Amino acid sequence: MLVAVDEAHNYLASASSLREEYILRRARVAVKQGRKYKLGLCLITQNPDDVDDDVIKQINTNIFLGLKAEVVDDVPSIPSEFKKDLPNFGKGQAVVKAPDVEAVEVKGLPYCVTRHGN
Repeated sequence: MLVAVDEAHNYLASASSLREEYILRRARVAVKQGRKYKLGLCLITQNPDDVDDDVIKQINTNIFLGLKAEVVDDVPSIPSEFKKDLPNFGKGQAVVKAPDVEAVEVKGLPYCVTRHGN
């Protein structure tokens, strides 16, 4: 099962209420133990620095799309060799960082490969 959380910073950031603290505590347990239950987690956020540190530490594969320069400086998991270029990425460009794999830049195709229409 793959769980995708869009705007993850809205759900997995610092808790400001008892309810949010409960959700964050349960999320920390899920991300720490999820792999053994074949649970995949995809966090989507414009600023990874806003997501709880304990949750971020459990994320193995990172895909970085274009980010603002001030955001790039605050995210320690961005590979240093891409920090300068990341704010200038265009559509279809990303950096993929995974365990035991050298970080790589991915560029999209110059044409669409999906048929849109009837």
